[in-house]
Amino acid sequence: MSFAEDLKRVHLFAGLDTAQRAHIADYCYCRPKVYHGRHQLFEAGDEAYELYLMIRGAVIIYTEQTTLNLLGPGDHFGEMALANHNRRCASAATFTQETELRILNLARFRELLYGRPDLNIGMFHSMAQRLRQANDQLAEIRKSAMSRVARQLLWRADMASGHLCPPLTQEQLADLIHVRCRETVARALEKLEVEQGCIRRDGGDIVVTDRARLERIAELSA
Repeated sequence: MSFAEDLKRVHLFAGLDTAQRAHIADYCYCRPKVYHGRHQLFEAGDEAYELYLMIRGAVIIYTEQTTLNLLGPGDHFGEMALANHNRRCASAATFTQETELRILNLARFRELLYGRPDLNIGMFHSMAQRLRQANDQLAEIRKSAMSRVARQLLWRADMASGHLCPPLTQEQLADLIHVRCRETVARALEKLEVEQGCIRRDGGDIVVTDRARLERIAELSA
């Protein structure tokens, strides 16, 4: 598969045509990279040289205080350096046994965007979706713990199998919904499984079994 086809699988470039994606891949020195196990990609404060595109596996974005996000196939990260030019504002590490990325040279990408307004327009929709998701995450803080857990599971569950991608521990869920203790998440998961019947837990894995019911719970604000 060509790098241009790889870019098609990434949400940021989904709105571009084949020629535009091919131009980005060539101009920005797009290169593949596969990591095995946990690997530190960068830390907060590091100089920023690259934009990362997720092909498979998972990457965790975090600070010293909390987990900010868990990213999977189709996601991208590192684009904040397009605005501040110099330093990473959070840390990133691979999170699964095998993680495949496509890496773009950030300086070349910035240079390309300055000269190609058509690419900016094509990517605007995807970036707006990322902003809406961030706004949704802020709004989640006002909701109950069970509602916030339900929303996280919906965001991360495969539509066909119901399995989370990537899998999450209770500690990671607690970070993502901004609660201090794992027990809060444990109680929410138990209710979702036993009382509501919309998830199943197989060992450490969480599987969504009734998406429609989980969606209704996710909308509750009490």
